[in-house]
Amino acid sequence: MAAKATKKDVEKPDPFYEWMERIYGYIVSNKKKFYTGVGVFAAICLLSTAYYFYSQHMEQQAEKLYLKAYDLQYSRAATRGADRDSPASVFAAYEEILQAYPRSRAAFYACYMLGNLYYRGGDYDRARSSFEAFLDKAPRKHVLTPFAYTGIGYCYEEKKEYAKALEAFEKAVGKDTGGVFTGVTYGNMARVYEEMNNAPKALELYRQALENTTDPAMAAFIKRKIAELGSS
Repeated sequence: MAAKATKKDVEKPDPFYEWMERIYGYIVSNKKKFYTGVGVFAAICLLSTAYYFYSQHMEQQAEKLYLKAYDLQYSRAATRGADRDSPASVFAAYEEILQAYPRSRAAFYACYMLGNLYYRGGDYDRARSSFEAFLDKAPRKHVLTPFAYTGIGYCYEEKKEYAKALEAFEKAVGKDTGGVFTGVTYGNMARVYEEMNNAPKALELYRQALENTTDPAMAAFIKRKIAELGSS
């Protein structure tokens, strides 16, 4: 059974209403400041909302351009047989995204695609720059990050800058958190050491590649390389 309220309890002011009265008193005595603050808050909310919808609109426009470039690239690949035959219009389509929407999600994908296209076209400096631009724009732990470092490694390898190639491949291994690409990357590093005439180091890395390889065809290739280097 609930206790009866005493006269003293009834006469005691309610803390909530007392607090509300204080707030109301403050507003009445500081009307100008209060309404200015409310106006500023409303303006911030309005600007934040406008920016959100503007950003969404820009992302959608950038995505449309990316899909157009992607379709142009691979429709030609299907009809001509290889991306190597992609005309200047494909490069221009990806470059348009970077110029018009440099901060969009589509922009860093465009950088990655350009890196591959420039590499296949033999323009290794521009390919490397494109992969580096992708890495600058991409979120942390992005799934394509190890592939971009691998692309950089290939570019340096083509230019016979082997130390830089190895550094890029090492970064690819470090970013391959799932370990799916690790065997391939160790194989890349082993090949570079072969090109540097460092057979012992190449042999060591081919063995590491074999330990991290699940593909039977690749495993067979690596075993042949180990046998060749081991007998030399």
